[in-house]
Amino acid sequence: GGTGAQDRTLTSKLQETVSVKDFGAVGNGTTDDTAAFEAALSITGSVLVPKGTYRITAPLTVGTGQVMYGTGDLFAGGSSTILLDDSSAKLIIKGSIGGLQGLYIDGNNTAVRCVDFDATTRNWKIEKCYITGATNWGIHIGDGTNNNYSGEILNCIITGNSKNVYNSSQAITFMGTDVTGSTGGVGINNVASGGFTFLGGSLQNPASGFGHLTNAGEARIIGPYIEGAEGKMLTIPEFFGDNYAKNVEYLKNLSLAKVGPIPEGLKYRAF
Repeated sequence: GGTGAQDRTLTSKLQETVSVKDFGAVGNGTTDDTAAFEAALSITGSVLVPKGTYRITAPLTVGTGQVMYGTGDLFAGGSSTILLDDSSAKLIIKGSIGGLQGLYIDGNNTAVRCVDFDATTRNWKIEKCYITGATNWGIHIGDGTNNNYSGEILNCIITGNSKNVYNSSQAITFMGTDVTGSTGGVGINNVASGGFTFLGGSLQNPASGFGHLTNAGEARIIGPYIEGAEGKMLTIPEFFGDNYAKNVEYLKNLSLAKVGPIPEGLKYRAF
């Protein structure tokens, strides 16, 4: 190595990233690969999920400092697919500075939730993932009481879940993310003082738009494309009372098509 570099064992170097294939995962869509994933995730370091469809039948936990990441094209049949084939199966992000990247996560209309969080989770990231097929929530952030699950959802597509996103946490940022085609749209519940940001991306064809905004501090909805919201885009009228409206910034740069009425009193300007 270069100046200052220290000698390390080959095993130590290789364990910085492991592949689920190293632990016997098959990835053919029918073999149960749960045990192989559990073994891979038990190793400290990031976990590679090569191209394939991996059937999972129990919860999997991605721990502190771990990233489970895939390869291939999410939209051309070349993806690293996690097929959640049991009602209890889901991906749980636990601890800090961990997350998911480049995965097609399919609840198979069987899993209750595709992605969930442990109470210790902080500073996580979900990036370039496609999340679909949950019978309840595609992503479920927070438990309604612990409100410090701060993290980011970047350049993802969240679609085809019964309800796409539940959030009761502070400091959550969506950037470049498309949320489409669910019963409940984006659910934002009990957002704390750290705020909620939806930057760019799109919200299309939800039943209730940015629904269930209660106790929302410093909410920012900036520049998304919003289309086809039935009823009101923001669905809880008391959100715009004295306790809440003062914390809401402008809805900026919106491209609107077939959107329900903008609630009275909301600061709004279109470009």
